[in-house]
Amino acid sequence: AIPLVRRCADVRVLAFVAAYLAVVAIAAHTAAMRSRAAVLAVGLVILPFVPCSNLLFLVGTTVAERLLYPCTAGWSLLIAAVGCGTARQRRRPTGPFRHALLLFWLLALLYAYRAAVRMWQWRTRVELFRADMLVWHRSAKVVHQYASLLYGGDMLEEALIQYERSLQIFDDNGLTDYCVARIHLELGSYGEAGARFAKILAGHGIGFGHHNSFLLAIDYGWLLTRLGQYSDAVPLLQRGLQLHPGAAYAWNALGVAVANSATGPRDLQAAMDHLLRAVEMQPRNAVLWSNAAAIASAAGVVEQAAMAARNAAALEPDREVVAWNAKILLEGVPGQPRLELFLERLR
Repeated sequence: AIPLVRRCADVRVLAFVAAYLAVVAIAAHTAAMRSRAAVLAVGLVILPFVPCSNLLFLVGTTVAERLLYPCTAGWSLLIAAVGCGTARQRRRPTGPFRHALLLFWLLALLYAYRAAVRMWQWRTRVELFRADMLVWHRSAKVVHQYASLLYGGDMLEEALIQYERSLQIFDDNGLTDYCVARIHLELGSYGEAGARFAKILAGHGIGFGHHNSFLLAIDYGWLLTRLGQYSDAVPLLQRGLQLHPGAAYAWNALGVAVANSATGPRDLQAAMDHLLRAVEMQPRNAVLWSNAAAIASAAGVVEQAAMAARNAAALEPDREVVAWNAKILLEGVPGQPRLELFLERLR
């Protein structure tokens, strides 16, 4: 980080003073030019800069960045106004003015080239953030955003590499660790995912707040259910679903966890209620119907179990768990119905 200026004897104060004096000189020159365009340009430079300079009051980074856009437009307009005024005074460029005009055109060509390159980078979000990442390669935020775009494009291995790079820059970022854990869940690497969740819980939880803490509770609860730690998974899933009740895969995981840790009919009924919540969200999900059939069978409700098994078989007859449960519940093949988890991304 750049050290703060804490005393007037700091040599960097000269740069600030020079900048402010330059603005004052430009404003005075503009007044002497009596050009409306130049006055407008100076106004666009000075007026937005005052609030974002933090001289009078503090302004957030995002707001200050937006306020600098008019400043850039003002400087461009000012250069054009000064150039037009000078051209009127000297109809035929000679001497130093000719050299200045040549430098101007070279600078214009350079800006045109850079603008064309930047516009080409805007063709996709991935390419845009990749270009930014190559420039700001030591920014954990930029690398994390690039990794998130790769993840959104189902490039899981590439996204995992970039998330790890972001953590090499700044390791105590709980949200980035969660993204790594989530990729491991989707890849079936449950041991690595568990290690990441443990790291998040042992850290400061940077990146998590009330608006997204349900992600951690739901997916960690899902992992514990997958690992068979049902008693630990249930409170996590319940907490996550209180914050975000729209996750069908979490209701399914909660139903599976409650059913596997059931000690009586009331627990099985609660598990069925959780599954029915998921079925309401995704009525054409064969896994949900198959799980409902298995729990209904465990509760001794034979007709409901058969109906749910038929619905599952009609939706996805070739799925292994659906076919297995259908053979047991509809054809009377000896065996124990199975419960299955599924994972999906929350949008």
